[in-house]
Amino acid sequence: MAWITENQAKKDAAFQAYKALYQAGLINENLLPLRRPNDGPEFNVKDDRASTEKASAQINPWISMVLASGSEWCKYSISIRSESGELISRMITLVPGYIPYIPPYTVFWSHTSTYEVAQEPLGPVSVTDEQINLLGQITHLIHIGGIGARLKSNNKDFVVLLSPSENIEPSILKEWLSAAQGVTVATKFCGNARSAISSSSRQAIVREIGREADPHVLQDFFLGSDNTTDDEWVLAAVKFPKRRDFLHPLTGKRESQNAAYRTVKHFDASACTIDNMPVSAATFAILLPCILHRFEIYMIAKSLQTDVLAPVGIVDTHLVLTAITTTAAGEHVNYQRLEYLGDCILKFSTSISLTALHLTWPESYLTAEKGRTNSNGYLCRASLAAGLDCYIVRNRFTGVKWQPLYTSQVLDADTRMEAPKSDLSTKTLADVIESLIGASYMDGGLTKSLKCIQTLLPNESWLPFDVALDKLYTTVPDDLMSSSLRFEKLEALVGYTFRRKHLLLEAITHPSFTSYREALSSSYQRLEFLGDAVLDYIVSSRLHAHSPPLPHHLMHRIRTAMVNGPFLAFLAFELSIPEDRINITINAATKQPEKTHETVKKMLWQFMRQTSPQIPLAQQAAVKRHDELKDEILAALYGGSEGREYPWSLLCRTGADKFFSDLVESIIGAIFIDASPPDADGGRGGLDAALVAVESFVSRLGILSILAYILENDVDCLHPKERLGQLAVGDEVRYVRVQDDVEVERGLYGCIVKVGDREVGGLVVERTRFEAETEAAWRAAAILMREEAGGVASGAMQENGQAEDGDEEEEDVWMSAEEGDHDGGEDNFQDAMDID
Repeated sequence: MAWITENQAKKDAAFQAYKALYQAGLINENLLPLRRPNDGPEFNVKDDRASTEKASAQINPWISMVLASGSEWCKYSISIRSESGELISRMITLVPGYIPYIPPYTVFWSHTSTYEVAQEPLGPVSVTDEQINLLGQITHLIHIGGIGARLKSNNKDFVVLLSPSENIEPSILKEWLSAAQGVTVATKFCGNARSAISSSSRQAIVREIGREADPHVLQDFFLGSDNTTDDEWVLAAVKFPKRRDFLHPLTGKRESQNAAYRTVKHFDASACTIDNMPVSAATFAILLPCILHRFEIYMIAKSLQTDVLAPVGIVDTHLVLTAITTTAAGEHVNYQRLEYLGDCILKFSTSISLTALHLTWPESYLTAEKGRTNSNGYLCRASLAAGLDCYIVRNRFTGVKWQPLYTSQVLDADTRMEAPKSDLSTKTLADVIESLIGASYMDGGLTKSLKCIQTLLPNESWLPFDVALDKLYTTVPDDLMSSSLRFEKLEALVGYTFRRKHLLLEAITHPSFTSYREALSSSYQRLEFLGDAVLDYIVSSRLHAHSPPLPHHLMHRIRTAMVNGPFLAFLAFELSIPEDRINITINAATKQPEKTHETVKKMLWQFMRQTSPQIPLAQQAAVKRHDELKDEILAALYGGSEGREYPWSLLCRTGADKFFSDLVESIIGAIFIDASPPDADGGRGGLDAALVAVESFVSRLGILSILAYILENDVDCLHPKERLGQLAVGDEVRYVRVQDDVEVERGLYGCIVKVGDREVGGLVVERTRFEAETEAAWRAAAILMREEAGGVASGAMQENGQAEDGDEEEEDVWMSAEEGDHDGGEDNFQDAMDID
């Protein structure tokens, strides 16, 4: 359509564009931007959750077991062995329900000795009332041997019954009970045991008359003089442990106190008695609270596994227990590593579903929606809604005031009343969602992890991975709008041949690119959004699978080092392909044109399509900085430098604009979609094929080889800001902007670091805030480390004046997500580093 004036043409073009936005579903019926809750993402959602929420008390799984019990009991053999494999004790437990498999575990008997506890199922058994009565008496006797006078009840209707033998015939039980009850005068014991062949007959519990509550373990006995009168027997014994927590090693004060349990004391046999109950039963009795606690936490995990998580179908109960156990519980496992993995998988799954469900949403909409559904506040509310709070293991076992559980107590209405709610960290509630996602992944891969996400976050739409990928692929045009475009060199560079060339075209198109011939083409932003999550998953899953297992904080550091913007931009400069170039010059003598041939390197970033006049200038400046620093960076990344420290400061100084790293992630997103359908012969396709193709490109970039070097050589990936915060100990670290110094030219950013009131490292001037603060932190940390090594107190104060009002930056910013656009916008470190 032709218009008389330019102004009318512009107005009509704007109207047609707005009409297209409406038809694409990007504005609502009122022609306004989409807003939740009805038609679009919710923007600028603040995570204004409280630090704690009222959460249900940790469930008591014995209650549901007793209430659901029938006539059959389940028998389990519990064996306790020394480090050398010697059997210390073996007892049969009878439980009115199923106990999940518990892997063998260690108990810490002393500061030098540990025992291994192993459980073996012996199957169900029917028990008569007579047998229950006898087993109750035996169990009561064994408990007395463990906690003695502290046993508050004389009841014998225990939830967990103990038997010294697999054979629970009444005659066998009566015989053991008769032999184990009461005590023997020590002098008589010595006379009887002197002629015994087995040294084990000398093992017994010794009690000094009048101090029966202070038992000792007999080590040996001997005559105190040359005559052989029995009254002169002397007993050598060590103190029997009084503590009840054998699940945690002895450290600090507890270790020094344990010296008393290694000191041999001598007693006059005539002043002592010997327990008739075998020392092996007494040992089992004192360890029983720990054994039953381990029963309990696995039962909690099994209850969650068969209740809330039943649709997921997790097989491994140990994984579930790991996922619901907080560090505060002090157990042998905790959820931190699984939470790291689940966080990455949730981001991966969310990004794929959102991109496929909202084909017309721009990257900003997708990012906003992902931020909402992956936020700690949202996950905390989902955790409470799913009822996960009562399954979270957060109570630390101490054994203090431990008492056995009785059936009559469980059936009492007061016992079964719901315990009052207590405060629980909202981050813990959110973390458990992510750790359960991680556990599902470990149990059954991405398919099972998605089922867990669907189960725990049912209010969101989640597409199966193959369905989402098929939707993303089939909506891509199968031919290019311009037949003149050729991608052979770019495909050779990335090592992948695209079936849908339009995906590659979109992946290299900057948002600034305009062309009337390609009015419907999109920029790389949506693909970058997807590629960011795919790269994060590939790196994170490798780190989690590393052997030996890496602690969660180290995985976070290394992942950040592998997926941050400056690092990906650096690799975009390094990835190149040879290109023949013909140069035409004018011969000064003949005035005739002459051809010369040369081979040059064409880098990945040079394939980007853009029409902004500022971008070529930014590219030229970035190339210059890259060339100046690349040798040092490569030496640090591939082991050519003396130190083993990740080159955070050097990468920061390259000052690469964000579009360099965006290009890498958008190509990852494009490959991920294009590789998903089966090949022409009907071969492998789907999610696995897509990930294999992406891993090939990621390897080609050098990410996987650098990751391998970092892991093999223990490269320190701690960011300078984190390091400075650790070195500062209790002093506050501030990054103070300097604007009135003569060294700070217009358009540059000046920064000094203050640790407490001390200025450390001097003024740093760089292009951006991120560059200045990172360099300043690196310098300050180096100074503090030198002082620490030289014995200088790093917290000493120097008089350097106070920062002027307004100079101090309140927000701790490690990187601007939009550095390359020079728009002044500065996001927090995690956003900029493309991590959650």
